[in-house]
Amino acid sequence: MNPKHSRMVYTTLTCIIVLVLLISNLGNNFKTDVFSYKDIIENIEKLKSNWLSSFTEEEYTKITSDYISSKLKNFSLEPIEIDGKKSYIQNFSRDIPFEETKSYIQVISKHDNVIRSYKHGDDFIEDISGLFSSKYVKGNAQILNSTTFKEDVPSILLLDNYKSMSSYNVENFDEKLEALGVSAIIYPDIKEKIIDKSTLFNIEYTPTSNGILKFCVSNETYNELSSFIKKGYKLRLKSGMKIKSQTLTNVYGKVQGTSKKYKPLIIASFYDGDLPSRFRDNKGSLFEANTYTPSILLEFARIIKLQETINPDRTIIFAFISGKAIDKIGLDVFRNLNITGDFLLLDDIGNSSKFNLTVHKNSKDFSNTINHFMIKNDLKIVSSTTNNYIHEESAYLFGINNIPNGLNFNSSYNTCKFILSLIADECYNLDFITAYYRDIRAIKRFLKDYTIPIATISLIFITFVVFRYPEIKNTN
Repeated sequence: MNPKHSRMVYTTLTCIIVLVLLISNLGNNFKTDVFSYKDIIENIEKLKSNWLSSFTEEEYTKITSDYISSKLKNFSLEPIEIDGKKSYIQNFSRDIPFEETKSYIQVISKHDNVIRSYKHGDDFIEDISGLFSSKYVKGNAQILNSTTFKEDVPSILLLDNYKSMSSYNVENFDEKLEALGVSAIIYPDIKEKIIDKSTLFNIEYTPTSNGILKFCVSNETYNELSSFIKKGYKLRLKSGMKIKSQTLTNVYGKVQGTSKKYKPLIIASFYDGDLPSRFRDNKGSLFEANTYTPSILLEFARIIKLQETINPDRTIIFAFISGKAIDKIGLDVFRNLNITGDFLLLDDIGNSSKFNLTVHKNSKDFSNTINHFMIKNDLKIVSSTTNNYIHEESAYLFGINNIPNGLNFNSSYNTCKFILSLIADECYNLDFITAYYRDIRAIKRFLKDYTIPIATISLIFITFVVFRYPEIKNTN
């Protein structure tokens, strides 16, 4: 290859690299670091205050859905279509527990003196499944280490394997125990502390006037109770939990994309958690961690509309879901709207830098994008699993090691940047190719992220060409 031809080839190659870099950096710059920590705290305090002032789930979701929907309207988000009408609100009714009177577990002596009392919500919670019944029970207890038992069982049983049974087996087992005169069951949670109560209420429960009082207790509480029983102490139990039909509410708002050809990106969070309580100890601190994710999600909605000069190419829908403690029923209600698109459910974010990710098999590319931006923002996926039973195009991201001890600034900052970066990549500066092919978008993202080193190498390269063939200017 003669010098003139070589120089032309190298110069053309350099021009192509510069052009590719230019194309990769075209588009509006979506800001990912403009969120307000103060506004997030304000949302947290409002949701927490609503929960503390509510006696039922219906009361909490009513005043909180009003707060969230008013925020979405103030941010100029649009309502979505529900049953042929535009609305921010979707109501639905379910049978839900509520505390009518105080619940307790007490260890008593033979003279009925209280030796030890346990805190409702921290040490124990009702398990409303099978043949649950709210009642008062007092008497001797027995520790049962298997599902086989003699007919002379006492009125109160401590079981160590009850949690592992299926719903069908639980109800059959309850029927056998009730027939033998058992009035109450106490069993340990599989976790060290009672945190997730979403499986403790089965909407297919069997209402009964008799039934069995059932308490799920922490491992520590179970061990203590076992020790007291072995020493001959009695137990006094009462559940003040009742069940009635209540109205729950999902709240939605959307930012309309410029192209209707692209499926929307749906980002969701539960805005409730533990059922409201009149009598539970330390109930404010118990609920606070449930407010972090919806409060941060509200801030995302504000930020996107704050950047009104930048319109997303793809529609973004924010979904605030209720019924977390009721078998996550609000999620199924939203699914019945049949809105197709990539769906990201956030839970327990804001005070953890470690997460579990669950995705549908058809969401592999979406999960790769999630993982990329998490790593970029110093967040870590500890466990990533594929679950084909969740809805297609779905990803569930759950924070772990979350202790309700206040919002962590660094974790919330990194999480906010991660989600906003994900939104920017998924919804902004898209064309036909990058909208449908994430691999091409990943290449474009790589070039944009490494523009400076690639440009530096190109500059060195073109300098080499100029000085390598200086005599070309005199060659005819």
